[in-house]
Amino acid sequence: MTLWIGLALVWLGIGLRWWAIRELLLAGIHEEDIWVPERQKVYTNRGPYQFLSHPAYVGSLAVLAGAGIACLGWGGAVLALPSWPFFALRIHEENQLRWR
Repeated sequence: MTLWIGLALVWLGIGLRWWAIRELLLAGIHEEDIWVPERQKVYTNRGPYQFLSHPAYVGSLAVLAGAGIACLGWGGAVLALPSWPFFALRIHEENQLRWR
């Protein structure tokens, strides 16, 4: 049972990440725009950005947790924990640039 739940979480995470990146590209926002304050735009009116501030990162965490659950059971979700500080740092840096 944990295999199927983990795989579902992986696929949901991949879908969320894909949707988020697609919406950014459709809006004309690219990776380099995130780190250049003059070109950065706050994009919140479409797609997953209506509901989450950083849906691509949430999707990545879901993939990591889902893979851990699928491979090792519920305890495998702990495998995603070490990556949280890195995602939190990246989110913090992006938020600092956004509000300059």
